[in-house]
Amino acid sequence: MHATLPCAALAALLTGLAAETADARQPDQSFVVSLPLVVDDTRYPAILVETTTRELHRVSPAGLAYALAGLVNEDTLTALTAMGPDLVEIARIQQLGLELSLNPRSLTLDLEIALDRRATQTNSLARDWVIWGDEVIEPDKFAFGVTGAAHLRDSVTDARGMAADLSLNGFVNLGGSRGVSIDWGGRYTVSPGGTRTLQRDRVTAFIDRPESARRLMAGDLAPQLARNQGILNLLGISHETNYRALQPTRNIRPTGDRSLLLERPSTVEIYVNGALVDRFEAEPGPIDLRDIPLASTSNSVTILVEDDLGRREIDRFSLSANIALLAPGLDETVWAIGFARDETADGFSYDLDRPVLGGLWTRGVNNALTVMGSGALTPDLRSISGGAAWPWLGGVAQGEVTLSDADQAGRGHAVALAFTGGPYWPETRYTTLNLRLDYEDNRFADLSDPSSRSDTRWSLGGDARISLTDQLSMSAGAQYQDRHSESGATTTVFAGLNRYFGEIIASATLRHSEFAGRGSDTGVFLTLSRRLGSRNYASISHDTLNQTTRMDIRRSRGSGVPNLQARASAVHRDSQTDLLAAIGVEGSRLGLQLDGSYTPETRATDERATLGLRLQSGLAYTGGDWAWGRDPGRGFVIIDRHATLQMQEVRVSSGAGALPIAQADEWGAALIRTEAPYRPLAIRVDVPEAEAGYDIGPGRYTLLPGRLTGTRITVGTDAFRTAIAVLLVDAEALSLEFGTLTHLDTGTEQAFFTNRTGRAAFNALRPGRYEARLNGRPDLRFTFTIDPGQPAYVDLGPLAGETTP
Repeated sequence: MHATLPCAALAALLTGLAAETADARQPDQSFVVSLPLVVDDTRYPAILVETTTRELHRVSPAGLAYALAGLVNEDTLTALTAMGPDLVEIARIQQLGLELSLNPRSLTLDLEIALDRRATQTNSLARDWVIWGDEVIEPDKFAFGVTGAAHLRDSVTDARGMAADLSLNGFVNLGGSRGVSIDWGGRYTVSPGGTRTLQRDRVTAFIDRPESARRLMAGDLAPQLARNQGILNLLGISHETNYRALQPTRNIRPTGDRSLLLERPSTVEIYVNGALVDRFEAEPGPIDLRDIPLASTSNSVTILVEDDLGRREIDRFSLSANIALLAPGLDETVWAIGFARDETADGFSYDLDRPVLGGLWTRGVNNALTVMGSGALTPDLRSISGGAAWPWLGGVAQGEVTLSDADQAGRGHAVALAFTGGPYWPETRYTTLNLRLDYEDNRFADLSDPSSRSDTRWSLGGDARISLTDQLSMSAGAQYQDRHSESGATTTVFAGLNRYFGEIIASATLRHSEFAGRGSDTGVFLTLSRRLGSRNYASISHDTLNQTTRMDIRRSRGSGVPNLQARASAVHRDSQTDLLAAIGVEGSRLGLQLDGSYTPETRATDERATLGLRLQSGLAYTGGDWAWGRDPGRGFVIIDRHATLQMQEVRVSSGAGALPIAQADEWGAALIRTEAPYRPLAIRVDVPEAEAGYDIGPGRYTLLPGRLTGTRITVGTDAFRTAIAVLLVDAEALSLEFGTLTHLDTGTEQAFFTNRTGRAAFNALRPGRYEARLNGRPDLRFTFTIDPGQPAYVDLGPLAGETTP
């Protein structure tokens, strides 16, 4: 759009157009001008060309070589440089596989580079790889953001009344990415009986040092120690070195995790091969993939988590173990001290008579070995753990031994071994192989429950997946588990096939289980899913073991706004059918969702029907401005307008998405959330109805957000005008001259030049008095004044020079 054009390009072409009008030139007459180059929607430096208002004739090869450095291969760059700086015919450039043309609408040079002429590109999210021309923005020094959601629920088939709750989650940041952030939240609930409760979330304060991957925290903490030790819940302080969280663009860990940690009450949905297989409500805390039904039957497992504020996260897991490989010489640590936290149904409390201490240390010894040590000390449990991870047989193996000494359970130990190969093992068939072995004696205790004794003794399992063809894959595996008690052992084996038929995925998994002293079960799990367009899905599954059939139709969230999502599903089990439906719409400022469930009456159950309504929105403050948006509680960017654009709509898009994700309009500034701390976020802005010639600035920004930070960007400036003038001396036009333009009130300077007819373009002008002087004639000066009420494009007409001492 014209509003996003570089001012220099607009002024330069207007100079030529003005010259043609004054001299009564024909549209096919050419002139020499500098225009910016655009390749793959990215702006590059301007180059000198000879053009008409319709067609490009000649170009400077040396200028083109300078602009294309890093985009074309060495042979092409050498050929361009050898042609020299003088203008050459476009046909000679086209012979090099470079299709260069004039875009008269955008006033730029469009370039298509043949594939065999392109340079090898390196992609990275690190700061050194910010797109050329983007303005890099750091978070502001103070920010406040909060997201709130009001949720109403009513059972329409009984008289229990309506339940309601208001959830809030927000932060305060002082000092930007290297400052102090406080994360807080809570929920106020009104039960159907009228009981009111207020429950706060964990409150934490932290300071990050991303350059050294260090974080200092205080408050309600839950650091993860070794796998078999669990989470150390405490009120206190901790210090950690965490490359994955604070240097996420650095490739430190080549394998994934096996568990996820929920920070808020959430709805968790499990999809296997695109079909919904389970949906459950979960309270804050860790969830291990081994506890998810059917997760071990396929590697195509998708986890969708939606918290009580309506915020969604999607992850796709491979069934790898909890392996952490560090680069040689790197250390990751966690040290925490404080007082023990007791979880209750009403929240949590602290016992100041129970101090706790815990630590975890991991080090990359070399390319073939990463070692780990961990310890925890509480009044009722002492625990130490040691382990290692190492490459083996094309994959990664891990071993861990944990010793515990609990006041009630006594002394115990646990051993864990795991192996993960793939997903490129072997490379020809993209095989993945996962093996695990766990042993716990009957006196072993962990931090989650130090008073109980574990009944599980041996737990062994493994699964493999191999792509037989591009459309057909096979999975197989087995699991064995026994107990210290006399309940016996369980053995399960499975094998399955997945087949792609275009957009349709069909799968069948056969499972057989043997229960010691209790017989056996054999069943088939069948799924059929179909993708309908880019965001719509339909699936059906049936499990013969528990006689459960699920049907699901859903429309997933898109990247732009407004955004509509919907779903309808039915679950039939034991002669009972549950019907679920939901529809939601999201704008840049509000999120609204309606949902309902219905269970028809059967001989065993009564009829049930519920309705729900959720409204989500939030507020943010930084840089002296408030903004209203859907979800600023985890970090945000405010995109505001300069006073000269207050009546114009500003559209904001992000990443590779073409649709706007927010807009500044009559409701105020645009507000978007930041979800990936320390990962560069590309933002694009457009003002489609801005006055012709208005320079909105870079139009593209790269934001480097911290964890829980806020940033403010102002689009537009009072220096948006372009002025065109013909410079005269003794009634003669000054042709092809260079000079300096000075704002007499501020002293700021900029360069300018005249074309063959003496026309000059003065860019980025703000109101005030200006003086132009020529480099070759310093005794000459040209003066003019820009008034505040003048438009974006100003025709000064002829300017006569005056001689000064």
